[in-house]
Amino acid sequence: MAAPDALEPIMAWRAWFVQRDEGARYRLDSVIHRCPWPTRGELVASCLTTRGEIARRHYAPLDHCQCGIYGAARLDRLGNYLGHGLGPVPRVQVVGIVRLWGRVLVHEHGWRASHAYPSRLWFPRSDVRDHAMANWEEIAFDLADYGVPIEILDRGTPPYVLGLLQAWEDGCDERPVRRAA
Repeated sequence: MAAPDALEPIMAWRAWFVQRDEGARYRLDSVIHRCPWPTRGELVASCLTTRGEIARRHYAPLDHCQCGIYGAARLDRLGNYLGHGLGPVPRVQVVGIVRLWGRVLVHEHGWRASHAYPSRLWFPRSDVRDHAMANWEEIAFDLADYGVPIEILDRGTPPYVLGLLQAWEDGCDERPVRRAA
């Protein structure tokens, strides 16, 4: 058995949608695939891709597949995931730092991992079109079930959110996210 490459989780940037679960509680949900994130326990990856090794079940992430739990090495890579896929009604989005561990593969803009859990969340009181959300306090209260720090933002437009988080990251004494993949 080989020794692990790292003993600590990799910290990466990530964006989520917010959806109601079966119990009518607001939960983090993946942007690309419908995949609710559990509270107080890790998300374990499974292959949900429509390409790659789809004919066989396999442990995720797999080298020659696109599966796994994604995390970005740089904050500016989240711009591709903020404000997209909204349709006629804007969806609620959260940005944060995620811990990635287990089998972790380097990917073009960061990493793909077998296990993950949020580490810190930023939640805007308005949607990505900057329309105020009447129920933002209810959503924030439900997201507190993750047991991680949540910072409430005044605005939700992607440029505002990314600019504010870049200023936060630049002001940190120690980089919260690994820079190079």
